[in-house]
Amino acid sequence: MEEALIGINALLCEIESIVRERVLPRYAISDWRTYRQKRSSQIKKTIRILMPTIRDASISVRPSLGRGRKPSLDLEQKLIILLVQQLMGMSNRGMSYMLTLFSSISGIHLGYKSIERLRNDGQVYLALLKMRDMLLG
Repeated sequence: MEEALIGINALLCEIESIVRERVLPRYAISDWRTYRQKRSSQIKKTIRILMPTIRDASISVRPSLGRGRKPSLDLEQKLIILLVQQLMGMSNRGMSYMLTLFSSISGIHLGYKSIERLRNDGQVYLALLKMRDMLLG
């Protein structure tokens, strides 16, 4: 499982560099007061642009029908959370706090451990591989 964790982190970094190169616009930071606002706006636009790719990647991976509690997130939501976290450079706890703030809008209630577990999810790994291939191809 340790190899998968390293693989998923490297894969997220690779996807981030592809997205930064091809999707995110480059701009000079002249006003640090509005930097966070501009950055969040860019991330929002980027996710909107990537939504068809995220959907296609999540559809291509079949969910495993295992025992236990039904996951609270679908694969598409998991991918979005990981991508936003990677692009914003946030920690698991920081991402959890952000989701808590917007839980009434998003309907997602997760702790930082749940976000940490996304990196160990085999379906997420396969969907990220598919997404990287789609972005490169």
